[in-house]
Amino acid sequence: MSKRHHSRKYENKLHSGKQEHEITVDKDTIENCEAAVISETLPICENSPCKSEVTPRPVTVKVPVVLTECGITITIQSSLKLEENVLEIKHIRKNVYLNQCKLIPNSEHGKFNNGILFLEGFIKKNIEYTTKDYNTKSVLRGKLKHATVKVPFKSTTKITFKTPPKFKTNITHDEVELLETSIKVCDICEENIAGENICEKNFKLTEFFNEKVFCELICAEIIESDILENPINKDCKSSIEQTFSNITERVVLLLTIRLLQNQHVEISK
Repeated sequence: MSKRHHSRKYENKLHSGKQEHEITVDKDTIENCEAAVISETLPICENSPCKSEVTPRPVTVKVPVVLTECGITITIQSSLKLEENVLEIKHIRKNVYLNQCKLIPNSEHGKFNNGILFLEGFIKKNIEYTTKDYNTKSVLRGKLKHATVKVPFKSTTKITFKTPPKFKTNITHDEVELLETSIKVCDICEENIAGENICEKNFKLTEFFNEKVFCELICAEIIESDILENPINKDCKSSIEQTFSNITERVVLLLTIRLLQNQHVEISK
């Protein structure tokens, strides 16, 4: 690394009426630096394969099973109002997120191979646009700005399973009857009889915890049309000088969803 220092003095004289002022300016020191790069070549190390311990078949494993994979078309129309007037939209970057993907199993005409899927999410948009700050006959000057907005959406769709999910139906509760050979709990005056004790009740409750159906967002495709509305200066001489306050968006959102459920799968010989 090398350094060079240059220092110079300049004297300027300013005359204001009868007074004379002398100003001395020191030029900043300029340093010229050379970048240093250090690199190293790493050797390749040898490796040897290892044998994993496996369970001999037949076995039963618990793995995610694909129930279905489907494409869903969602149409969205939204209206955006930015803080400043828009002259031109330069670029819009979009990302799709899902907040909810809930399956409600449905039995249609005694068939258990379909269900209703509830979807909820939003499209995150980063909009780059230009504004108009100064305008002359030959020059149109403005600033390039950006704004980030979230466009929510909701939808439901009917799906058909290739592999149906497995659910065990939960029942409420069963009453368990116990035989009493001598009923003298509530009334000591009762006779020694055998039968149901009306002063004591016993119940049996069984609850099954089913595996949850979860979804994966495989692909998201957005086809949209952005329309500038509500012009600000209607008396402009040229259309390229017009600014707008609102943006209307019409979006066709194409989602590819995969539904899975952990199930027990038998791997035979």
